[in-house]
Amino acid sequence: MVASGVSVDSSSGHAVGLKSDGSIWIWGGFSGFRQSDGVVRRGFVPTQMGTDTDWVSVAAGCGYTLAVKEDGSLWVAGLGGGQLQFQPFGRDIYTFTQTYEGHHWVDVVAGDNRAFAIRQDGGILRLGHSLSLE
Repeated sequence: MVASGVSVDSSSGHAVGLKSDGSIWIWGGFSGFRQSDGVVRRGFVPTQMGTDTDWVSVAAGCGYTLAVKEDGSLWVAGLGGGQLQFQPFGRDIYTFTQTYEGHHWVDVVAGDNRAFAIRQDGGILRLGHSLSLE
């Protein structure tokens, strides 16, 4: 369970938790995450997203989850189309998939129709109505 977690975030569709062991857990109505057995998980019991334990930041948006690994890579799962247009997808992504490579990311913040990722050098990626990398 997420009780020993480091952080928890939620959006209108689901919640995510980052445990102290570096694992990510998800629960709620539409998590947009497909386990290795091919089943999209939706429910009120926290379910671990994959098996990786090197996550340092996680954020829940409306139907999607953003996360950063220890190596500074940025990952997304869930709805990739619509307002956000995660590179290079623009489609639904049901397993964590790396995006916006070539930068060292340190934190993420998400909302219903917008998301922000912060680089180690202080640059900010804004996703949503005005997509830009600064």
